[in-house]
Amino acid sequence: MDTEKADEMNAGYVPAFWGLDYTACGMVFLLRAVHLWGPMQSRPMEVSGLTLGGLALLYCFLLLWVARNFRRRLKGEMEKGSMSTRTFVVCDLRIAQLLLIAYMGMALFDIRS
Repeated sequence: MDTEKADEMNAGYVPAFWGLDYTACGMVFLLRAVHLWGPMQSRPMEVSGLTLGGLALLYCFLLLWVARNFRRRLKGEMEKGSMSTRTFVVCDLRIAQLLLIAYMGMALFDIRS
């Protein structure tokens, strides 16, 4: 298989992985919100508990924000000409895959606790 054909195949997977990342982010956010909702209904929570819960919810979006900014920076480097399109596609795919693995780990951790 030539590298051009492989590059086209990789480029086709990238939007699918980013779509999975957005879906995983939403699912982890909902899981954490449900886990926070239970204790809030049973008894009043202290300010520290609410703060930690809010930070846990924001942490879901922090990973996605960092990955999107890193991807935007890579795209800027590609447009300047200091990075090839092939390298950008490979890096973009790896970023999306690592982010999906991180969200899967977060979901498993939330389910266990």
